[in-house]
Amino acid sequence: RGQISQGLALPVNIVFPDGLPEDGDLDKALNVVKYESEDFIKTVSADVAGSFPIVIPKTDEERCQNIFNSYKEKYKDVVFAKSLKLDGSSITMAFFTNEEHYVDKVVDSEGNYPFNFEDGQFVVCSRNLVLKYEPENHFWKGVENTQVIDRLRELGKAIAIQGELMGPNIQKNREGFKEYRIFAFRVWFIDEQRFATNEEFHDICRFVGLDIVPQLGYCNPFEEFSSVDEMLKASEIKSINHNIAEGIVYKSVNLVNGEMIHFKAINNKFLLKGGD
Repeated sequence: RGQISQGLALPVNIVFPDGLPEDGDLDKALNVVKYESEDFIKTVSADVAGSFPIVIPKTDEERCQNIFNSYKEKYKDVVFAKSLKLDGSSITMAFFTNEEHYVDKVVDSEGNYPFNFEDGQFVVCSRNLVLKYEPENHFWKGVENTQVIDRLRELGKAIAIQGELMGPNIQKNREGFKEYRIFAFRVWFIDEQRFATNEEFHDICRFVGLDIVPQLGYCNPFEEFSSVDEMLKASEIKSINHNIAEGIVYKSVNLVNGEMIHFKAINNKFLLKGGD
C-alpha cells in the first residue's frame, strides 16, 4: 500500500497451526538463521577471545520510528549533534586500567599479548565479541593504521572509543576505501559508566588522532520535524563517496540527567536498494 515494509505480521495459527513449540525456540522451528558473509566469518570466527565486556555498552541505536512519539515532548528543547551513519563494522577499542576488567583469553597459543601493560590493557572488540590479537584480522589492521594504542596509554584513562571500521571486504566497501579506516562516533568513560559529552568526545578523538564520522551540524530535531516521515526524508543524503547514505545518527550534545540521548534515522533509499 505504498509503505516500506521489512516484515509481515501474521496470526500465530497461520505460522504454527498446531500451536507454538513447547521449548519456545522459534528460530529453530522456523529454520531461521542469521546470514554472515564468508569474509566476515573469516575475520572474527578464529579470533574470538570472549563475549563483549559488560562494563561497556554495545553500539546499537534505536530507530527514530520507535522513539519519536515518546521523545518529541520529552526532548524538544535538547540540542543534538547530527552525524553521517556509515555502513561498516562496529568496532570498540578499550583501555582498561582496572585488572578486574582485563580479558585473559586475548593471549595467543604461547601466552603472549603485546597489549598488556603495567598501567593497563588494550582490547579490540567487534559488535558482540572481544578479539584476540591477529595481525591479519581486519579489526586489528584498522587499529594499527592509527596511533590509538599509544595515545590511550598516554591519556591514562579507562575509556572505550567506539566507531565504524571501513575498508576492503567490509559491507561491500561502498565508500571504496583502499585501506582499513576507523571513524569514531562516541566515547564511554568506563570507571564513571557514562558517555562523553559532545565536547569531550571531540577533545579525546583529537588527542588520540582518530577520524570521526562526518559531522552534519546541530539541531533540535523534535522542534524541526513534526513527524517520523519528515525525519526520514531528511536522512536521504549522500555518504562520503556514495550517492546513498545509510542515514543520520542523532546524539545529544550534552548529557540529559546523566544520560546521552541517541537514535538513528535510516535512509529509506538505502533500505530499498540494499545499500547499493
